[in-house]
Amino acid sequence: GMSYISGATTTIQRVNGVSVGFCAFNQTGGNVTSAMQSAIKKLKNNGCDIVVVSLHWGTEYVYASSAAQRNLGRAAINAGADLVVGHHSHVVSGVEQYKGKYIVYGLGTLSSAILTPDDMDAILFQQTFKVDVKSGLVQSGPVQLIPVSMSTDENTNDARPYILEGSARQRVLNKVKY
Repeated sequence: GMSYISGATTTIQRVNGVSVGFCAFNQTGGNVTSAMQSAIKKLKNNGCDIVVVSLHWGTEYVYASSAAQRNLGRAAINAGADLVVGHHSHVVSGVEQYKGKYIVYGLGTLSSAILTPDDMDAILFQQTFKVDVKSGLVQSGPVQLIPVSMSTDENTNDARPYILEGSARQRVLNKVKY
């Protein structure tokens, strides 16, 4: 039942009286700041309680976020986004809390056709929000980082992601810089 988003498209999902707006942009193809900010404001103006922005950004296999990523993520929050989730680098990178909202710079790769990538670590990012549907007040709730590997076999990608535990879990969490 989820809608597809890409480019400057947006979608709104309504669940239990809460409206969540989604938009997605590809920063690797050029400057998307203005279009992204317009989409966020449109979603907020259409009554979205929560706005989530997905950004395809960053340099492949580079663990650190760039100044351009940080500027774009912060611009999304400044425009009204409640959560920014980035992907493209294929490696786990930082998570920033900016003005009480989260920017996830790189989730890693959960599933890929690459037979044996150098780094099969990824994270699932989970955040809860508390929404008072009568007043419209939204409170950011706790986040959880769930370390995963994109394969059950460390020598080959069998495309069967699984949740990591113990020292492997900690190894992935150590890649995440706040």
